[in-house]
Amino acid sequence: MNKFIKVLLAALLLSGCAAANEPGDETPEETVPEKTELKILAPSGAPSIAMLGAFEDGFEITTVDGPDALQAAFANPEPEYDVIVAPTNLGVKLIQAGKAQYRLYDVLVWGNLYLLGTSADVLENPDARVAAFGEAAVTGLVFKKEFPELAEKAQWYPSVADARAALLAGEADVTLIAEPAATATMAAGKDKGLDLVIVADLQEQWPVEGGYPQASLFVRSDLLEENPDAFVYLEKVLKDYADEMNAADDKSAVAELVEKVGADVLGVPNGQIIAKTWNRMGIRINRGADVIEELNAFLSIFGIADCTEAVAK
Repeated sequence: MNKFIKVLLAALLLSGCAAANEPGDETPEETVPEKTELKILAPSGAPSIAMLGAFEDGFEITTVDGPDALQAAFANPEPEYDVIVAPTNLGVKLIQAGKAQYRLYDVLVWGNLYLLGTSADVLENPDARVAAFGEAAVTGLVFKKEFPELAEKAQWYPSVADARAALLAGEADVTLIAEPAATATMAAGKDKGLDLVIVADLQEQWPVEGGYPQASLFVRSDLLEENPDAFVYLEKVLKDYADEMNAADDKSAVAELVEKVGADVLGVPNGQIIAKTWNRMGIRINRGADVIEELNAFLSIFGIADCTEAVAK
């Protein structure tokens, strides 16, 4: 009898384990789409840094300087690139004008503009000389919206490099500047005996919390319809990398990857500078459809109407 009871208990125990592990009771694992090779175009600087996750994953990415190559790529009637990273206003404007067969998929960069000055209280000086750049571009329009009085008396230069040079040469007391150029300029200033400091964060001044959607990722409309998983995979790669680096105290992995890809390819000084400035570069990956309000608030300064139809659903 005792032997029979032991056998019965063992059978019940085994059947219970089997029931607990039935396939229908398991928590389903997240399904990650397979990688699709994509041809990507991105401007150098912060937008290219936002693509580090894709560089690490082996995507084919071409980097360029200036907006001309981006505009030509958007307007190509037979699109050469599957993905274009570009200033948000440029891409949306071309889409709304019917000149681009793309849709805004993700916002990548939420602003990286700062005011750099010769002292912490330089903005209190009514006679402070101001250097700025990009008068009719994103940088200039954001600056004019947030600091209209400073912008009105600013000396406008053709590039961030020229505005930076004016500060280092003692021809300006404060300059509008982007990261990573701000940190590189502070380092260069020390060599000249200048103790330069960041005196304003233009992202914090922006009326919508979280900064402004400066650069976005645009995808080919036809490929989006044919193979939406291609962009789901790319977004995951970018977001996973950005989230990991945003949360990390040690950014040495950023420096290593920048050096591996090539600082010249990315259009940045070096890996150490990027690791040091990562938290001030505004890199966060957000699906465009989730931030329509933020996009419209930003695009309104360019006179661009509701962008909903230009954004991938």
